[in-house]
Amino acid sequence: MKKAMLIFLAAAMLLPLVCCAKPQKTPTETDIPTDAATDSAAASEPPAPTYPDAVPELDFDGAAFRILEQDTAFESSLSIYVEESVGEQLNDAIYDRNHTIEERFRITIPAPVRDTMDNIYTITQNAVRSGDDVYDLVLHAMTSTLTDIANGVVSDWLTVPYIDVSNPWYTDGLEDCIIADKLLFLTGDLSLSYTGATYCLAFNRTKAADYNINEDFYQLVRDGKWTLDRLLSVCVDLYNDVNGSGSRDAGDFYGYFDSGMVNGFVYAADMRTAVLEEDLTVRFDMLSEPNIDLYDKLALLMKMGAGATNTKNAFTEGCALFTSISASALTSDKMVDMSDDFGVLPLPKWNEDQKAYYTNVNNFSALVLMLLKTAARLELIGAVVEAMSALSYRDVLPVYCNSVLELRASRDPESSEMLRLIMNSRVMDFETLYGGGDGWTNRQSHFVERTGAMVSYVTSRLEKFRLIYEDLLNMILDADT
Repeated sequence: MKKAMLIFLAAAMLLPLVCCAKPQKTPTETDIPTDAATDSAAASEPPAPTYPDAVPELDFDGAAFRILEQDTAFESSLSIYVEESVGEQLNDAIYDRNHTIEERFRITIPAPVRDTMDNIYTITQNAVRSGDDVYDLVLHAMTSTLTDIANGVVSDWLTVPYIDVSNPWYTDGLEDCIIADKLLFLTGDLSLSYTGATYCLAFNRTKAADYNINEDFYQLVRDGKWTLDRLLSVCVDLYNDVNGSGSRDAGDFYGYFDSGMVNGFVYAADMRTAVLEEDLTVRFDMLSEPNIDLYDKLALLMKMGAGATNTKNAFTEGCALFTSISASALTSDKMVDMSDDFGVLPLPKWNEDQKAYYTNVNNFSALVLMLLKTAARLELIGAVVEAMSALSYRDVLPVYCNSVLELRASRDPESSEMLRLIMNSRVMDFETLYGGGDGWTNRQSHFVERTGAMVSYVTSRLEKFRLIYEDLLNMILDADT
């Protein structure tokens, strides 16, 4: 097996980083043939159901589709399964999706086995070591992918029939995560936890009016002018010593309060830390000129909330104009009960020349789809995962945005518009999917501790991380799937 070699572009790192967005995906459409000669009896029958996927009609004779799902305490823990229809929109959309799949393929979808992230490591290892085909689908935290690969339990999704990652129900960029003709994890709309982990911004509309901030942020987004510099210009001098203590502390008002989403801003700027090249080499881009500038600006942004020590409640208590937040956290009780009105925005672009808005997800709370080596019923698995993903895209995701986010969380129609834009702007890449907890992604809080911190942190650890990524690539290349 050819071993992966990593390229360090010490000089080339100073060149501008260019990332090209992929063309917009379009769903597969199923046309229903019509017949003008259909008799009146047939015409009175209800039309045959239509599906957005291209999976053929199959009959699995009552087979049970067995799921192992991580039971996470994060706010974006949104299950693939509900027990029954209860009259609540999102619950019932999930129930109807699963029931449709059951009827379409003549299967059953029993309640998943749920356990913690660490216990799932043990469960999957025991299953593979004993050769037991016990689960058709595993949902595990994205931050666990590197360990799952090292444990030797994962199989290749590209060996599964009907799975087509070019479809819009999979995350844009997932095709670029295919390494040596293998794709070891799937991300997309079937995992609502992945949707809930999406990064965005919330802003306090009441405080914006109180402080005479007259920017129309929504129009800036529509005009393509919502940039990091514009965000900084609003926040940089915005501070009020509300409690009169003479120091920046809890209870004062700040322009921005960060909740640990540095990585989201990097993807929003269409920049990267580790880039997988076509020849299976990895380029580290943090020391390129645009990235250095980006991290210095982010360091300035993060410092604006220094002193707001109540990390969980600073925004909901009206102590900050902006905060970074995950989509699911918008529906938390504290946000819903917040006395001030708030709005939702995408993370800002790097500059106005950037052609689109982008965002990423929290890899601790986003669950990815994993196929175990011992999974044998590949036709069943492919048909169900592809069809359920398609129905999630068509039927469940809109309900999530409309009923959960729009009605419970956002208090203005513009935020509803922004939420749809945010969900359509999620991207995936090699670093996010495979970097786990050991790559650059989860080190970026160190990059913004002060201006210039990123350069000193990265340059002192280049060799260490070169070996980490070399080992990661070799594990993927050598994976016996």
